[in-house]
Amino acid sequence: MAYQFQPGAMYLMPTHFGPMTGPRRGPDGKGYACIDTPKSTSYSVSFLTNAEQLEELLPEGFALHGEPVVTVYQNHMKEIEWLAGRGYSMMGVTFPATYAGKRDRAMGPFLTVLWENMTEPILTGREQLGFAKIYCELPDPAVCRGETHVIAHWQGFRFLDMKLTNMREVAPADYPAPAAPRTDGVLTGGQTSRLYQRLVYEDQLATDAGGFIFQGEISGAYILWATAQPGQDLAAVEAALDEELQRFLDTGPTDSELSRVITQSRSSFIRGVERVGGFSGKSGILAESAVFGGRPDAYKASLALLDKATAEDLRDAARNWLGNGSFILEIHPYDDRLAATGDDADRSALPMPESFPVAEFPALARA
Repeated sequence: MAYQFQPGAMYLMPTHFGPMTGPRRGPDGKGYACIDTPKSTSYSVSFLTNAEQLEELLPEGFALHGEPVVTVYQNHMKEIEWLAGRGYSMMGVTFPATYAGKRDRAMGPFLTVLWENMTEPILTGREQLGFAKIYCELPDPAVCRGETHVIAHWQGFRFLDMKLTNMREVAPADYPAPAAPRTDGVLTGGQTSRLYQRLVYEDQLATDAGGFIFQGEISGAYILWATAQPGQDLAAVEAALDEELQRFLDTGPTDSELSRVITQSRSSFIRGVERVGGFSGKSGILAESAVFGGRPDAYKASLALLDKATAEDLRDAARNWLGNGSFILEIHPYDDRLAATGDDADRSALPMPESFPVAEFPALARA
């Protein structure tokens, strides 16, 4: 009699072996708690490279974000619960990118490839998650006389050789983590945010208002924007934006605003980890943690801040990062001179420009 698949059970090939255990299914059919495990040590190196070469690695809809900085990291894990206390290592290559789709937009480290040195996580990651994992040998780092030597090779061919000096162990509490929840949740987090309430509902200066954060390894930016009402004086819109920002810098969020953005941060994280890909999915969270926090589980430090975040924390973080300097950009719609002049236009060929404006740019300067 032929076997039948058990509803709700997880299988791997060959399926006639029956339901399989793995990282997402234990012997009892449930997942693993993974409390205080696995233990991991991470090493990473970042360098500036050629933007055009990185852009060739991006799929459609993706674009390089900020400086072309590549990060190569290795993560060596042990005491993994689903491997009965054993461990394995991984190595990834990332660079900052943005994605603009028909519905979703995201920004974060783009993971180009992930090497691992054990069959089980590679097979389960590829079959169950569709992860871009491939195999290579990743020996434990050699540490001698203040130098850490990290390598990767396949069949004896060494394709990575990193030597790191002046390494020191850092406690999890010492990792720099962004203030959680973030200030932009209060100022620009939807129609209940301060900017939207002030500019759209109360003063009716704009039809929309919001903001977002560009995070990068070298630098970042905090963007506030508003779409002015037709005929509205842009100086009044800018003044209202400045006033709301200054009010936040002076007093910080209220208790109800703090509670709201904590809930939004938690629910956003939960929705993200339900997906595999995307910058807010499992792969993006792990990659971003490795790049910005030095280890794949650095997201735990950010989540821990939610449990002790205060209104003063958000206010002080905003004063530190948003108190000095800004760049103001105005975007005006085309005027009526660009309207169609009639139905007799020649559509058989593209019109060719007859003159070109002279563009003057300031001299390029690097810090």
